[in-house]
Amino acid sequence: MRIITTNDGSHTLDAPFLGEHYHSLHGAVSESMHVYIENGIAAINKKCKITILEVVFGTGLNAFLSLHHARSNNLKTRYITFETRPLHLNLARKLNYGEIIGNDCSDFIRLHELSWNSVHRTEDLFVLEKIRQPIENIQYKNEFDIVFFDAFGPRYQPELWGKNIFRKIFRSLKFGGILVTFCAKGQVKRDMGDIGFRVDAIPGPPGKREMIRAHKDRMTSTSGMC
Repeated sequence: MRIITTNDGSHTLDAPFLGEHYHSLHGAVSESMHVYIENGIAAINKKCKITILEVVFGTGLNAFLSLHHARSNNLKTRYITFETRPLHLNLARKLNYGEIIGNDCSDFIRLHELSWNSVHRTEDLFVLEKIRQPIENIQYKNEFDIVFFDAFGPRYQPELWGKNIFRKIFRSLKFGGILVTFCAKGQVKRDMGDIGFRVDAIPGPPGKREMIRAHKDRMTSTSGMC
């Protein structure tokens, strides 16, 4: 894989097996911050603890940003992420996210060094479970506050953007939970709506007009409770 510097100075990778990049060339960190932190974790109004499902781990950038958000907001975070093509550790060490976020590479590299299919408490506030399995295998029910849906786009991985996957994701979310993704294609919105999500198109990250935030509407209000 080839490292590419995006417009905000942060790295991304090309994916030769798909002919696509891991992040927007307008800015890898900018995109992830906008979609998954600012319009994901920060928007769900959890004061004490949060449980996150990520599809998929990729470069580890979303997990790294979530770790920093947990520290900055004293937010206990359980983070479960699926991946079938983990990056080689030597390649992960060359990515510059640690230099850009906190000026420390050690936390980012450690996320990659931790073993797969195990639960790791990296610190009091952050528990990480990396699962090396296809997302099609998920079997959770009412488990997560938020889903980071960060697979390659429907053009490149159409098998991950259909109703069968969204139905499993919907089942895995708690009532009041949300799914956020960079994608805003009309068919994706319609498919999510068909299986029960309330779908909002909101302003997207640099270079994209819109993104999706989809809600599994709550049966009773528990916003902000610990």
